[in-house]
Amino acid sequence: MITLLKGVNFCSIVFLGFSCGGNTKPAVSEKKDSIKVEKKKEVVVKNYDRTVNDISRFIAGLPSETGSNCQRICEEDANWKNYSVVNSKEWEKVNTNRIQKMDEWGKSSLKEEREKKADLFYPFSGPDILHAITFFPEAKNYYLMALEKCGSLPDINEMDSSAVCNYVNSLDQSLQDVFNKSYFITKKMRNDLSKDKVNGALPLLCIFLERTGNEVLDTKYYHLNEDGSYKKTEFDSLKSFVKVDFRKTKTSDVQSVYYFRVNLEDRVFQKNTGLQAFLNKLDNCNTYLKSASYLLHYKNFSCMRNIILDKSQMILEDDTGIPYKYFANDKWKLNLYGRYVRVTKDFAGVFQSDLLDRYQKDSTRTDLPFSLGYHWGDKYQNLLKAEKTNTNKRYQ
Repeated sequence: MITLLKGVNFCSIVFLGFSCGGNTKPAVSEKKDSIKVEKKKEVVVKNYDRTVNDISRFIAGLPSETGSNCQRICEEDANWKNYSVVNSKEWEKVNTNRIQKMDEWGKSSLKEEREKKADLFYPFSGPDILHAITFFPEAKNYYLMALEKCGSLPDINEMDSSAVCNYVNSLDQSLQDVFNKSYFITKKMRNDLSKDKVNGALPLLCIFLERTGNEVLDTKYYHLNEDGSYKKTEFDSLKSFVKVDFRKTKTSDVQSVYYFRVNLEDRVFQKNTGLQAFLNKLDNCNTYLKSASYLLHYKNFSCMRNIILDKSQMILEDDTGIPYKYFANDKWKLNLYGRYVRVTKDFAGVFQSDLLDRYQKDSTRTDLPFSLGYHWGDKYQNLLKAEKTNTNKRYQ
């Protein structure tokens, strides 16, 4: 059971992003039909140091832009050229077979959630901003939490041809499971994201943002204080997180990814008063759960499960997320997608007979046009969308 700080409720989470439309004002006129003048939203275009975006494009295997410090390497280094060609082919397949289909599905099945632009909470994510931003491209803030360290982007100026070769090979290796299966494997990430290889989650976050058509503007580290506040730091530590700012176009609003290196198991989370306080200050959100190792099925992850249920206005998950029994009441409206079958052989004791029964009886269930999750081999994937039905929803 979680130990609460006095006066603070830790069963709450995640941030709210408001989208304000333009005001309308009728023109002064004696005529019956007045003319309405719509006030256009002013977009403040801020200039950013292009260095972070140049490096992000380099590690994503994308051509350098004119004036980039990476331009010489991209034009002359054979190792990078080969990585760019091979990597681009991989991305083309992923886009065709998965990402584009997910996006099209999201346009209809997640239409309201996209329009509201609520922030997205994604625990047990690894560096997987890729699938989160595909389903929810308009969120103001994305909060990712996983075991892997934040890490840092490489110093291109310090890399000779041999170093480039080693680094792009490490990148390619770290991406293979995402390309082929759609998820990271924790044990492999410990090796792939080590300091002498990719060096943390940050490089992969930036690759995914670039490959989904965004411009990476800035990366900053913040130290998380005990009261949930934070201040800028130059160091990646156990009490810090990294914030990545990006935008779709130069006139688009800036969006942000917050990546926390944290252990969300109760015995560790209960001692992390800074993270508890941070989450308590955040507000209503959407939550996404995928390939989460069924952790939220277990008693030792009850704190995080309660936080998600308490503050999420909508939860999109596969069966590895919160068990169906927690939604089987009048607080949630459910939509089922895909097919629910026996869990893969890597997991035991997490099959949900009540969920299978719901799937078999649900005449409104529709198939999924893409494969996403542990059943990548047989494509028997499932998704559950749970919407809170209470009348006190912040989003109407």
